[in-house]
Amino acid sequence: MLPKLSGLEVARQLRNDGSKVPIIMLTALDQETDNVAGLDAGADDYVTEPFSTAELLARVRANMRRRVESSAERPSQIDAGALHMDLNAARVLVSGNSVKLRKKEYQLLFALPSRPGVLCTRQWLSREVWGEAFLPTSRTIDTHIKRLRKAIDRDDWTYIHTEHGMGYRFEPRRVEP
Repeated sequence: MLPKLSGLEVARQLRNDGSKVPIIMLTALDQETDNVAGLDAGADDYVTEPFSTAELLARVRANMRRRVESSAERPSQIDAGALHMDLNAARVLVSGNSVKLRKKEYQLLFALPSRPGVLCTRQWLSREVWGEAFLPTSRTIDTHIKRLRKAIDRDDWTYIHTEHGMGYRFEPRRVEP
């Protein structure tokens, strides 16, 4: 019942962009089919009116706990082809040799493998790395990806692939000579 988009559509768009932000739908729609539709659209919780502030705050705390627990499940090390990443030490090795990267390049490299083989849109990368909305005229992400590729694509391996007009995909592939 939002003015321009439905809550269902907002949830779908957030999830399609790769956002993992917890979504709690607050609504007067209390039919089982409405609840199922909200959860299927990507909501983490669905609260119908009337509800108390105490209940809402408890649901927010529960969703935030789940978010913290799921982020703790990320591996601390990633090995892909000739690439080794230690996320805790912020260290990257290619064929055993240390690679020096700029801060945003490290952050991009650590964000991309968190969704291996999945398209990472510029909007998602912008939120994950810069923590803000993406500016469609900006070539910042593309520039950092170009530098990142130059640093890590060696020894017959390539890691980050462009989906033109859409974003990037982390998918280690051996390059044929």
